[in-house]
Amino acid sequence: MKNVKEIVQKIESQYVGEDCIEYIVPYGNSITMLNEDGILFHSDTDSDLYINKYLEDERRKNFPYSNIPIHYLNVSKNFKRSNSNSIISYTNQLFEFEKPYIRIGDGIIESFVIKDNNEALIINKVLNFSKRTEYMKREEIERLFEKNTEDEKAYLIYLSGKMFNKDISSEEKVSKVIMQSLKENIDYIERYQFKYGETMVGQYVYPNSDFLNIAGPSTGQSKVNKTTKHSSNTMIIARVKDSNISLQHIIINHIGLDNYKITIYDGLINKYSKEDLIQFPINSSKEPKIPLRLNKNVTRQDLQDAKQMVKSLRK
Repeated sequence: MKNVKEIVQKIESQYVGEDCIEYIVPYGNSITMLNEDGILFHSDTDSDLYINKYLEDERRKNFPYSNIPIHYLNVSKNFKRSNSNSIISYTNQLFEFEKPYIRIGDGIIESFVIKDNNEALIINKVLNFSKRTEYMKREEIERLFEKNTEDEKAYLIYLSGKMFNKDISSEEKVSKVIMQSLKENIDYIERYQFKYGETMVGQYVYPNSDFLNIAGPSTGQSKVNKTTKHSSNTMIIARVKDSNISLQHIIINHIGLDNYKITIYDGLINKYSKEDLIQFPINSSKEPKIPLRLNKNVTRQDLQDAKQMVKSLRK
């Protein structure tokens, strides 16, 4: 896992309440955000599943822009020539003081807020992980995804932020998919060998053509061990229990029949003090830019009301 510098922002007084701040979170096609209470926000352009606890929280009405809970911004420098991939979504969310928040979507970000008189400080950083490797049978893998106790909340989330909501594939299906993939790859190698036999690659493949006999279309299940070392899946297991969050990024490599290599990255979720945060450069937060052209459900009156609330609450 790659580490990056922490980003610390100062949150101005108009966005700071008695027990939380209002913070605007950017995201792409999908995102899942959670804290010790479970999932707070989930959005996925490829799914009908949508969760937004912000809309159910009456505290939001104490903050500016609560009348515009979602907005969109084009991040392209050339607005007219940009495409839909340049459009970023922004959601208002409430972050309570001194509680860890996790965002999963094209990476994993941890956030933590400390109140500082009438203002607040928030840190956003890529979550650190510790790594370990184990070898398991399928039954042992399935237990990884089960709840440890009845009162525990467990969520399966892809690194992209999408939620896993399907049954785990059977061993038979795993083998079938792998064998089909192998067949397609072998067919490609055979075509390459025929067309480019005189090249360096072709000259290597030709004298080593026994590989084609091992992994060709007639391959039996007894030979899977020799041919399936590149099949893998990855996902996040997030668990919430007793006001604690645990996070595991799990990569599963199929290396043979009922034989898997499991790489587990255990999330190192932190709690911070004010002293921890002030050692980093502190950036000033900016007022949101909400172009009416991209936000058809927002009116000029909505923007005026939000800006007026900013002025009335600024201390």
